[in-house]
Amino acid sequence: MRHQRILEIYFSGRTGSVLDFGVGEGSFNPPAGIKYCGYDIDRENPKASYTSLSQMKDMKFDYIVLSHVIEHMQLDEVLSTLRWARSHARKEVIIATPNSNLKYISKFWTDITHVRPYSSFDLLALMEDEGFRIKSVYYCDLPHRSNPVKALFQTFLAWMMDNHPFVEFMIFAEVK
Repeated sequence: MRHQRILEIYFSGRTGSVLDFGVGEGSFNPPAGIKYCGYDIDRENPKASYTSLSQMKDMKFDYIVLSHVIEHMQLDEVLSTLRWARSHARKEVIIATPNSNLKYISKFWTDITHVRPYSSFDLLALMEDEGFRIKSVYYCDLPHRSNPVKALFQTFLAWMMDNHPFVEFMIFAEVK
């Protein structure tokens, strides 16, 4: 996925610690200078440095990345995760998730572990309500990347209608 490459570029030249929250198979390959660790509820996951939030109750990380995690949570779990991330991040929280504004939303439901989609607008509002300052939002992976004409038309049409056709989006937010 393109968000992995964006993360690699974003962290290039930076230093500090990164917690990959919901590490799964790993969101990205961190560059030199980044102290990387993962959290996952799967106790058998070899990528997970931690498998319980209580193991990290007194820890802080410069950056916390939630890559394709929140769509597996109900709203109350998202809110508690945002609060936890805000209290454990020194600098930024970065979230990548599928775009529910997408007309291809039926693809979202092909993953049976998805609980609910979150639109970029809804997630931005939730994050601001929880005390984050939004730095930037990136929309990634056009569905028609293989057809540049279709992708260009789709992007133009989305811009005109204020409805992004991108498969996923990323939010970069500072902790206040």
